Amino acid sequence: MQNSQYPFMPVVKARSVIWPGSQKTMGELLDNGCLTIKDLQKGTANEKDNVRIASEVLLADQSQKIRDYINKGGIPRTLDEAYEVRWPFDKRTGMPNATLRDVLNSRKINVNDLGYAIWSLASSPQVRQASIIILNHLTNVEMRKVAKGPGPLCVTADYSSYMTQEGEKYLQKRGLILGASLASCFFVALGYVIWFANHYTISGFIHELINMNWLSWIVLIILALIVLFSINKIIDLTLFKKIDDIDAAIDANRKGKIGEDRVVEALRELLDGSCHIFRNLHIDKEKKWDVDIALVSPWGVYALEVKNLTGEYEIADTIVTKKFGKKIVKLKDRENPIIEARRHAACLKSFLDADFSRNNDKAFVEPIVIWANPDIKAWDSKAAIKCWRIERLSEELDSIRTKQKLSPQGQKDIIERLLKCYKN
Repeated sequence: MQNSQYPFMPVVKARSVIWPGSQKTMGELLDNGCLTIKDLQKGTANEKDNVRIASEVLLADQSQKIRDYINKGGIPRTLDEAYEVRWPFDKRTGMPNATLRDVLNSRKINVNDLGYAIWSLASSPQVRQASIIILNHLTNVEMRKVAKGPGPLCVTADYSSYMTQEGEKYLQKRGLILGASLASCFFVALGYVIWFANHYTISGFIHELINMNWLSWIVLIILALIVLFSINKIIDLTLFKKIDDIDAAIDANRKGKIGEDRVVEALRELLDGSCHIFRNLHIDKEKKWDVDIALVSPWGVYALEVKNLTGEYEIADTIVTKKFGKKIVKLKDRENPIIEARRHAACLKSFLDADFSRNNDKAFVEPIVIWANPDIKAWDSKAAIKCWRIERLSEELDSIRTKQKLSPQGQKDIIERLLKCYKN
C-alpha cells in the first residue's frame, strides 16, 4: 500500500522502522497494541527523519483504518478506536457528529457523562463499549499515579461554600416571595368575601346586576378591564420581575458550579499528588466570598477564577466588555473576572505571607482566569493577567511547569494552613 502524501516511504517500509527506545519495529508494536495514535503524533516531532516520516505515514494509515472500522459500526477494541466513536448526545454538547476524542478534549463531557452513556438505553453497543474502554483507561492513569508517583491530585472542598450558600439563599427568597404573594391574595380574597357578606346577599347582588342598564354594564366592564390590566402590570413589574431576577441568579449559580466541577475534573486528569487544590476557599472571616480554586504546587500558588460564561467578551488590561448585538457594555467591577481574580490572589497572598517568609519563598500568588465554557468568544490576549481556556488546560499547565518556585517545606506549610480554613 502506497501513501500518496509520502510516496518515498510506503506503509510496509514505515512499519519496518525501529521505534526509538525499543528493539522492535513500529509494525510489531502496532500489531501488539503497544503503539497508539498519541505515540505516533509524538513521533512526528522526532529528530530522526526516518522515525518522523514513518510516524506521519503510519499515523495517516492507522487513523484512516480506525475511522473506516468505526464508521462501519465496528465495536471498539482499543483506546484509539474508542476515541473515534461518535458521541450521540449532541444536544448538550452542541457538537453534532463529534467523536469522543473531540468532546472530551473540548471538555464538553466528563467521566459522569461516560458513566451515563454506559447505562443509558439510548446508547448503542458501540458507544457503551467505547465509554467503558475510556473509563478504564482513565482509571488506570490514576492507578499508575498511585503506583509510580506521588499519587492522584489532592482535592479539598467545602460543600457549604459561598456559592452553595448563595444558591440556598436565592431559593429561600424565591419561596418567601411566592409564599407572601399567595398569602396576600388569600387574605385580600377573604376580606372581600367578608365585606360582601356584610353588604349583600347573593340574591340581592344578582338583582342589582339585572337592574343595571346597558351603559352601566359597559362602564363596569371597562373598569374591570382597567383594574385587571393594572394589576397584571404591577405584578409583572414587581413580583414576576423579582422572581425572574432570582431565577437568573439561581441559574448563574448553577452554571458556576458546573464550570468549577468541569475544571476540577480536568485538573484531576492533568495533575498528580505533587499538587493540592482547594475548592471554594474561604479566607475572610465573614465568608462573603471565596476563591473558586486555589492551586498549591511546586511551581507556586495560583488563585484560579473560574467563569462558565457565554457570549462575546473583549479584555484590555483590566477592562472587560461584553457584546450584546451591536451594543458593547463594560462590566462592573463586581462582575469583572480580572478584578475578582486579582483581589482574591492579593487576599490569599496576604493570608499566606507568614508561610512564604518563614521558608524564604517568593511571596506571590498568581491570579488566573479560566474560561470553563469552550463556546465562549473571549479576546483576552491583552488581559492584565493570564486567561486560560479549559480545552487548552494541558498546554497552559505545561507553561507553568518550568522550574520549582516553592520549597517543599513551604508548600507543606501552606497546605496545612489552608486546610485549617475548612475546619472553622
